[in-house]
Amino acid sequence: MLVKTPFIFVAMVPVTIAVALQAQIGPPSALDPVPTMTVRGVVLDKDTRAPIAGANVGGAFSDAGGNFEVQVGVGNPSIMARASLYEPQQVGLSKIHPEQKDVYIEVSLRKMQSLRGVILDDTSRKPIKGITVEALANSGALQIQVSVVTGPDGSFEIKPLPQAEYFLRISAGPAPVIAEIPAKALEGDGRDKALEPPEGASSYGTIVWPGSNADIPSTPGIKLGSTPLDLGEIRLVRTKLANLSGLVAPCEDGASVQIILSRASDPSHAMLATKDITCGAGIQVSNLPDGTFNLAAVQGFPQRRWVSQTIDSHARSPVRLTLSAFTTLQISLEVDGAKGQAPSGFRISLVPENPAVKIDAPSITAAGALEATVYPGERYRISTPPFSQYYVKQIFSDGAPLPEPDEFTASLGSLSHLTVVLDRAGTAEVHVRGASAVPNSSTVMLLKEGATFADYKKNPLTMAHPDSDGVTFMFSGLAPGKYKAIYVAGPAPDTEAAFQDALNDSSHPASEVTVEAGETAKVSLDAP
Repeated sequence: MLVKTPFIFVAMVPVTIAVALQAQIGPPSALDPVPTMTVRGVVLDKDTRAPIAGANVGGAFSDAGGNFEVQVGVGNPSIMARASLYEPQQVGLSKIHPEQKDVYIEVSLRKMQSLRGVILDDTSRKPIKGITVEALANSGALQIQVSVVTGPDGSFEIKPLPQAEYFLRISAGPAPVIAEIPAKALEGDGRDKALEPPEGASSYGTIVWPGSNADIPSTPGIKLGSTPLDLGEIRLVRTKLANLSGLVAPCEDGASVQIILSRASDPSHAMLATKDITCGAGIQVSNLPDGTFNLAAVQGFPQRRWVSQTIDSHARSPVRLTLSAFTTLQISLEVDGAKGQAPSGFRISLVPENPAVKIDAPSITAAGALEATVYPGERYRISTPPFSQYYVKQIFSDGAPLPEPDEFTASLGSLSHLTVVLDRAGTAEVHVRGASAVPNSSTVMLLKEGATFADYKKNPLTMAHPDSDGVTFMFSGLAPGKYKAIYVAGPAPDTEAAFQDALNDSSHPASEVTVEAGETAKVSLDAP
């Protein structure tokens, strides 16, 4: 599908949406009275500064002037503020002194807005009714999906939406489907004819706009700010949808094989179509718009054989899906410097790089010995539990170290046994004075020199808890060495671009910190 939008100019600015961790406060004893403080304040529209009536702040409602008063337990890190058609907000109270009994605060809420436009046929310039339009938030951490259908005049309006960056997924029927080609049709001279896909239906298909096909673009999307956004005319081109045939092998005779089609570029890995076929049969995938997709085949439950393959709508038929049987992986755990010794009952996790792969946690078979079921050709990362006193120092196969200290690619037979060497880990606590306790408002990046975005994602924040003068960010299971703590006044970077921007911004408070085995390193920063 092609799109032309000659009458619109949209300024596009990247936005990152992330979720911050918040400390959990245990309940007080039922025998002790809970000390409280009075919190008064006003709720205002963040952009217009107009008072908001009827806002719910910690269970109390604001009056016509936006004023409220609520009793809050002393030491409570935050309260929630909500109002109709506004984005909810966690209001931090961590900077309030415990002995202060009467507090006045100002709560600013951002009003949710709308996206509207009109869908036209590129050739006839006539409106297209009945087209589905979805708003997708442009963030790896959160995908807001709100959908509407265009009216008789081709118009649509999506509301209410938080202020963020969006793509529009515009879809017309028919939807993708998977059909079984009977095994008998594949016998003898009729095989080629059975595998020849029919001509595709004429349709507008699916497009993620602004973009050129059904894939989520890597470029910025539509920035929705403090006012409603009119996108004007979006023109769609009618094209032929693609049909593909495929073969699935090897599999157990007579076994049921589930075929799953999903979007390759969609972080949610939403299923588009599924079909159970009998081993020996072929498949026909119909109504594919221009774009890339994941086509998976699974035999048995739990999975006995598995394959996941990325295809595009221009792939040549027949597509061949080669199933791999699972392999049993024996894992030995050792502590560095103490060969043959491992911590009793210690567990590790195998994290597949492919989110579509589902495996059980390794089971303990003996002291320092585990067993796991993995799929050949898939890549895995070995991780230790949160707050672990050990980290993965190196992985060995047949006595030889693997290139990555904590990652491996499973292959049938050659990696049937791994030795995982553990070593004493350290902990780091980064206290940021003046940091806000409001979720999404701040984070700390803890990085070794030369760390990449992939390295950063391996060592996420373990815990963040507010205190009397700021927030303490804790990291555990760290390999000893020198790190750099960088405070970011905003959500945690969840894209490569956001990570690089935070890394290169010299205005962010930063400090060196040395982590030692079995020790907790502490460092303090001042929020700007």
